[in-house]
Amino acid sequence: MESKEMQLPIDLILKVSSGRDSDGIPRSASAIGIEKISDAKGTENIAEICMEDAVTCIYQSGGATVLTFDFKYNALGIYRKCKELCENWLKNTETNTDQQFSLTVAPYALAGQIILVFTNLMFIDGYDYKTEQNQAGYRLILGFDNNSSFIIETNDINYAEIQHEITEDLKRYEEDIDEQLEKLAEEERKIKEYENQMNQNLHEKLNNPLDEVLSKEIRGNEDKRVRFVEDNQTVRYTDD
Repeated sequence: MESKEMQLPIDLILKVSSGRDSDGIPRSASAIGIEKISDAKGTENIAEICMEDAVTCIYQSGGATVLTFDFKYNALGIYRKCKELCENWLKNTETNTDQQFSLTVAPYALAGQIILVFTNLMFIDGYDYKTEQNQAGYRLILGFDNNSSFIIETNDINYAEIQHEITEDLKRYEEDIDEQLEKLAEEERKIKEYENQMNQNLHEKLNNPLDEVLSKEIRGNEDKRVRFVEDNQTVRYTDD
């Protein structure tokens, strides 16, 4: 991915473009589209689909970039349209010489001043999956050639403002992570206390396995002796 004269590291841009923010809102807005290229008229939009509320995650390695888009269970229609559009594009790549496929990702933290563009689609996959909350969803996976991916900057880009937004966003994200870790630590502590109590109770029973049995046996023998005495009591009368 090209980054000429960029004052922000690519890794940082990808980080603030991926996942959800501290409020659970997707960090980016993404869309796929196909344009027809014409020397006379420039470009003509053939198809465009906005991935509404989809959570975008970007992974870059070597010469490839892989993006995943997680759709909610009620966004099956959009998921299928995106998947079908991408599959049809790959099937007809050799004949689509006068057309251009593109994926755009606009990170909210960058206030629309930096946009990621991916054009050379290499592969696609999609499947049902379960979220961390065990909710049903749909995941779309797209792979692109880095040599045909680039970053668009607006002319009036304000790096100071962007850096401030990124810093605040990452700060909120880290605070949210810390809070979740504290909750997990508290839950683990309670579970450990419960396990210790259970182990202690079990240990006491294992050390004295006959206590309860002997106690019941003693109580039973005492009851038998009482009944025996009661049954054999007699009253004697004399003339004195």
